[in-house]
Amino acid sequence: MDTAINTENMPVNEQDSELEEKEKAGESKAEKFVRLAELRMTKALKGIENLANLSNRSSYEYTDEQVKAMLGALDAAVEKVKSAFAPKEKEAASGFKF
Repeated sequence: MDTAINTENMPVNEQDSELEEKEKAGESKAEKFVRLAELRMTKALKGIENLANLSNRSSYEYTDEQVKAMLGALDAAVEKVKSAFAPKEKEAASGFKF
């Protein structure tokens, strides 16, 4: 029985859901993390590569302010991801402590 999913003409989000549904049964949390991280990192890196293609001045016209805005947004997004993965410090309980 062929269980391959044809994702050629599917939108990216639909492709992910089809693959997730097929592969999630019996999968450990670690396996799920690896699978999803690889899918999402591939998409993110491809997106960044596509942004870099916009730097071709023979095809596009842009200002320094536009570039700074794009790069600022990327930096902020990366910092948000770093923060999400950083070890969480325990919040100090209110009240008395030595």
